[in-house]
Amino acid sequence: PELPGGLLGQLDLKGLLPPLQRLCERWQAVCASDVLPLHEAVLETDLDGERWVLRGSWSDLRAQGLARWIGTPLRGADRLEAWTHHLLLCAVPAQGAALRTQWLAPGEELAYGALEAGTAEHHLQGLLRLYRRGLCEPVRLFPKASWAFAEAGWKIPMAASAWARHDDSAGESLHPAHRLAWRGRDDAL
Repeated sequence: PELPGGLLGQLDLKGLLPPLQRLCERWQAVCASDVLPLHEAVLETDLDGERWVLRGSWSDLRAQGLARWIGTPLRGADRLEAWTHHLLLCAVPAQGAALRTQWLAPGEELAYGALEAGTAEHHLQGLLRLYRRGLCEPVRLFPKASWAFAEAGWKIPMAASAWARHDDSAGESLHPAHRLAWRGRDDAL
């Protein structure tokens, strides 16, 4: 329904279908193994004297670990979501499941492997500290600009470009939430 009608829509569809068909074939291969029983992960951790509890559950774990798919190219936010799921899975492993997280997207695949003992909880604590801070004050976590910064080998101009604009759309700096949180400050990025 989001494609234009007529020949233009048919051409768009012809371009979209082959990558999605390949994605479905890859997904079918991942789904060939049986699903494990529901895994409910509960991680109690101490953050600077405060008790925090993280909970997560997966009903779709397999022997090869956690697998997900998305029908669009992976964004920085998707990668962060996959990473947090992977960290919790590694911190509270499921019986019979590999400590592996795999996310499929058209033309690409994201995979995280097992971590050394204690590493997952350490990374989760860092993310929780950032989250806790964000409950009290604006945090400089801009998904598009941050991902552009990382992809470009930690070069500021790429982050500034994503902050100012992204592809043919307005950049993150013009998002209403960012404009409100960072009003009156020129150094938000």
